[in-house]
Amino acid sequence: MPQRRLLILALALAASLLAAACTRVQVEVPALVTAFVPPTAPPTPPAPPTPTELEQVATVVRSSATPTPSPSVAPPTPTLTPVTYSVVAGDVFFNIAAQFGLTAGQLLDANPGLDPAVLHPGDILIIPDPASRAPADARVTLNGRGLRVRAWPDLAAEVVATLPALTRVDLLGRSADNDWVEVTAITGAGGWVPVMWLDLRVSLAHLPIATPAAPPPPTATPLPNAGYISNVTLRMLGVFQRGQALGNRANVFSKVGDSITVSTAFLVPLGLNNYTLGQYTDLQPVIDYFSAAEAHAGLNAFANRSLAAKVGWRARAVLGTGGETQPDCRPGEMPLACEYRVVRPAVALIMLGTNDVPYTPDAEFDSDLRRILDLTLEQGVIPVLSTIPPFTRPGDEGRAEALNVILRALALEYGVPLLDYYAALPALPAAGLAGDGVHPSAAPDARNADFTPDHLQYGFVVRNLTALYALNEVWEKIIKP
Repeated sequence: MPQRRLLILALALAASLLAAACTRVQVEVPALVTAFVPPTAPPTPPAPPTPTELEQVATVVRSSATPTPSPSVAPPTPTLTPVTYSVVAGDVFFNIAAQFGLTAGQLLDANPGLDPAVLHPGDILIIPDPASRAPADARVTLNGRGLRVRAWPDLAAEVVATLPALTRVDLLGRSADNDWVEVTAITGAGGWVPVMWLDLRVSLAHLPIATPAAPPPPTATPLPNAGYISNVTLRMLGVFQRGQALGNRANVFSKVGDSITVSTAFLVPLGLNNYTLGQYTDLQPVIDYFSAAEAHAGLNAFANRSLAAKVGWRARAVLGTGGETQPDCRPGEMPLACEYRVVRPAVALIMLGTNDVPYTPDAEFDSDLRRILDLTLEQGVIPVLSTIPPFTRPGDEGRAEALNVILRALALEYGVPLLDYYAALPALPAAGLAGDGVHPSAAPDARNADFTPDHLQYGFVVRNLTALYALNEVWEKIIKP
């Protein structure tokens, strides 16, 4: 019995070993042992991974794999919001520019039309990129605020735009005399401006000479007879009679003023018989009357060079010492007193104030004119007080008008004749001013006493005609009777 049991155990062990061997053969060489492997059920396929598992796998792969370069795609350009600055009380334009690393011109370019001298709290300024603009050919000077851009290179031309100080401009061409340049501004304005009001960054020699559009032909309106002369009252008769008692000469007048009076364009052509009356023939008698006598140094009153007129003089200068620098004046003598003593006039044409515009306070100007009027009346001389022409240099706007208010008020207060020269100018090209914006314009052919329509477009021609009418009014109403 034990032997039989042992035999069974040995057979079982052998079968077990044979099964194990067959299994190894099935794995290694499945084609040879398939017949010996009992059929089994197919294995159950694993469940597909969940999305979370896929993400984890992808993460692992990306983290462990060597990255492969891929074509770069530029991100979309974001829309930039302009940088702005809100002005606060006490802000100064130049300080704001410096705060953002800009020049004043760059900041003004980004804010066209802004007046850098006038900022208000709450104003919004655009702050540009300092490298965003190429340098301009030129800029309006700092004191050129309100620079007028004209249709052609002449102060008589129409004003088409105005430019603030520091506005950048590009240059298109120049006039043949280099006094004017054609410009286009950052504001879009285009036209002609005087070179004197620009800070240039290029040489004018590189610009072509431009041919401007032809200006329209002048149109002249005859001046009304004596229309700008007022306040010739009977009070002046007493002044005239006192002057005659002092030795003044009835047919002589004096000229008192500055460069506008010193100019040989003022009345001198009348004294040299170089005039054309045109339709104003009624003035011939007064010309004959004041041309008959010698005023000084062999010249009649029209041609005489006054001892009380000099280039650059303010009103106070005619009252100062220094008359000794003038011929025939005594040491320390006032120029005005010297003129009246030497010439002994019956009338004085007085125009002062243009050189006071930039410098003299109103109260001081008023005081100076009172002293001039007092001295003139004391000497028995009839003062004909004249308003001054406009003064259009930037920075002094309105000052000539303010001084004219004083002149008109003094004429009324003192009861002396007034020649309102300023009122005769607005209808003229460039308000009767020359290119400097200060002096009256002169006729290009030097015929400044030619009273025909074409010549009455110029400031000195109009001054000569209105001065003649002032003399005529005084002669007709005071002297001749």
